[in-house]
This record gives sequence, structure tokens and C-alpha cells, in this order.
Amino acid sequence: MRSRYTAYVNCNANYLIDTLHPEKQTANLLEELKSSFKGILWTGLIINEMADGGVNDDTGTVNFSAFYETAEGKFRMDENSFFVKISGKWYYKEAM
Repeated sequence: MRSRYTAYVNCNANYLIDTLHPEKQTANLLEELKSSFKGILWTGLIINEMADGGVNDDTGTVNFSAFYETAEGKFRMDENSFFVKISGKWYYKEAM
């Protein structure tokens, strides 16, 4: 989760695609991500809770709060993210 947040902070669309579950990738994803970076300043991340996601697990969840600013003001995003491990690599699958 922290690495994906860092990728949003650094506008690293390629990393976000590389860590997104293959079933969730779309043809226009790179352009959509690059467009989503505009006008957003990510200002903080708090990991509220984690379940599973250890070395011997195939799935895990992370509940987090991310903080950001736009021209319209300061905002908070809360999400419970579900991750899946495939061939030893973790992928973000969906918000729960």
C-alpha cells in the first residue's frame, strides 16, 4: 500500500499499472492515470489496519486514510484495499 501511495505522490503511472491486478487493467489505463495526477497534491498516508498480507499469505487487506489537496481544498480518502499475491508478487485488486 505504501509503495502504491508513493507512486501516486510521484506520478508513477507505470508502477501503479505493474502493481494492479491484471484483471483490472484496461486499454486506456496509462492515459487515465496520467490524467488523474493533474491538480492533486498528496499530503499524507495513515495505515489504520492490516489483515493478512504476510509472507505465507496469498491475500491481504489494508485499511488506510490518504490526504490530498486540490484547488477546491483539502480532502481525506478512506479505503479498505484488497491485495492478491500471484507468483510471489502483490497486486492491488479492489476497494472493499
